[in-house]
Order: sequence, then C-alpha cells, then structure tokens
Amino acid sequence: MGDASSACSPLLQQGAASAFEDALCLAKQLANHPVEDAISAYQNTRSPRVDWTVETSDKPVKLVKAMRNPIGAFIRNKVIQKKGPLNADGWKQLTKMPL
Repeated sequence: MGDASSACSPLLQQGAASAFEDALCLAKQLANHPVEDAISAYQNTRSPRVDWTVETSDKPVKLVKAMRNPIGAFIRNKVIQKKGPLNADGWKQLTKMPL
C-alpha cells in the first residue's frame, strides 16, 4: 500500500501519508465488513483520493517537461510566483479532500 500501490512522482511527498491512510481505511472496513466486502469497500473508498494524488503528483512533472522553451519557462515561473511551489499547491488541494 502507500508508495507500492500508488506509483507516482514524489512531488507531493505522499508515500508515507498514503500508506497510513490506506491502513486506516482498510482497518475501518475490516472492522465493519466481511473480508471480501471490506476489500471492495476499501478500493471504492480509496480509489478517488489515490487517483487524484497520482494525477496531481505527475501533472507538474509533465508541465515542466513541456515548458522547456523560454516562453513556457516564463509562464511556469509566473504561475509559481503566484501560487507557490508546485508541491505546496498540491498540498493545499489535498487537505481539502476527504480521507
């Protein structure tokens, strides 16, 4: 779980956090459901957040690669000046998401 199940760029630094969230969610599901149902409920509960984390972690890396020309670099730098570092913007969004 965690890094192993959510392979993505380490930009948001969510490997350990994701592992703890996975463990907590799975424990809650196992406490309330038979194993087969608990695993299904766990997957349904965790998938949206994991998908978002992977997509959000990988998106800035793709943008940086796409902005190797001077105009793209200028735009990227202005966005970073306005919103802060790419990982900080992702962290702000992540704190608003339900576990």
